Amino acid sequence: PDGTTYPYVFVIPEDYDPETRYPVEFALHGGVGRPKPEPGDELWRGGYDNLVRSDRITVLPSAWREAYWWHDSQADTLPALLDLLKASYNINENRVVLTGVSDGGTGAYFFAFKQPTEWAAFLPYIGHP
Repeated sequence: PDGTTYPYVFVIPEDYDPETRYPVEFALHGGVGRPKPEPGDELWRGGYDNLVRSDRITVLPSAWREAYWWHDSQADTLPALLDLLKASYNINENRVVLTGVSDGGTGAYFFAFKQPTEWAAFLPYIGHP
């Protein structure tokens, strides 16, 4: 609503088969005190190669110091990304999970409490409820 754009990455299996319903993992990063990512910046330290899996689609949204995961401005971001993913890929809507590390773990708590029906499971690592 405020015109902010939220960078994201979809990590799709290299052998993606449109006939297969894929589980989805949203992975929220930590360190949200950094500046907003610029075009071309990696949203996940170490790149994306280690996140490619043949058995799931991984979604990497972004947060930064003006748009922490637990800000209301982020509340529509993850459901919108899920809708975008559904429009382009065959996903298993009963197997959409949410994970997060550090600040991302806190964000996982935020989304799990605010939007519990979106997620089949959530797994925060070192986050604060």
